[in-house]
Amino acid sequence: MDGSTYRNNRVFFAVLLAVCLFGFSPSLEARVTSVTTTVNPAEFAGPCPSNFNFAGIVQADAAGEVQVRWLKSDGVSSHVITLNFSAPGQKRVSLTWSVGRVGNTVEGWAALAVLSPNPLVSNRAVFKLNCDPKPGSRFDASKRPFPQGCVDPAAISLQASIVERISATKARIRVTGMIRNIGEREFIAGPNQAKAILTITFPGSTPEIVMQQEIRNLAAGAEFELHHGQVWDCSSQNEGEFPANFQLLISLDPDIRSDDNIDNDDCNMANNQKDLRGSEINTLVRGR
Repeated sequence: MDGSTYRNNRVFFAVLLAVCLFGFSPSLEARVTSVTTTVNPAEFAGPCPSNFNFAGIVQADAAGEVQVRWLKSDGVSSHVITLNFSAPGQKRVSLTWSVGRVGNTVEGWAALAVLSPNPLVSNRAVFKLNCDPKPGSRFDASKRPFPQGCVDPAAISLQASIVERISATKARIRVTGMIRNIGEREFIAGPNQAKAILTITFPGSTPEIVMQQEIRNLAAGAEFELHHGQVWDCSSQNEGEFPANFQLLISLDPDIRSDDNIDNDDCNMANNQKDLRGSEINTLVRGR
């Protein structure tokens, strides 16, 4: 074999190798393999309107862009939501739906629809709602009479404070939520019937519990606090551009009103929630 033929063969095999490695590599495009939806709570009886929190989980088998939209039983659809997958995996999508008015009985659902790259619709997450028959009412007409001097555990405040300043845009903060029984009777509940919960919610995600405490006995006028600490950086994407929000809430067992204990019947569930926006924490940390 002469030198010219040898060089030509080397060029040929180099080109062949490049084609094998790159020319026929399939281009990966995200494909949604599954999408599911859940709702919390699934049932509720009490003052209306009431909030139902839906969580959708989208599973993709490759990196790419996925577009989804919430569908609801009232015929109203959400705006298009774009999810960017950097690798195969899951992403969460959340929806809060405020439903009902005085005297209503509602059964509804929400589902998450994938628009692209491949159409797919999740299961329908169904909820049931029985609204109180009149404003401020706790019971149906068939329920026992409301006792004199009710119990009323309430979310009083949710605030952030700076524990340690690290830089002009960064600090260690403490989020403090206060619960107090502002009623005239002692609140007495059984195991797992009542909890105070502090959550953090990142944009496009479902709430994550950062602190919780069971409420068993809370005398009239008594109070307690939930605390959460973390470093907050206003210059970062997580806290600065797209800050998370905090929520303090009192979570009650859906069947708490149907037991024989009148001392765990919250007479005003409209004051069971406080919110703290991440933008407020940014203002605190920046000092303006």
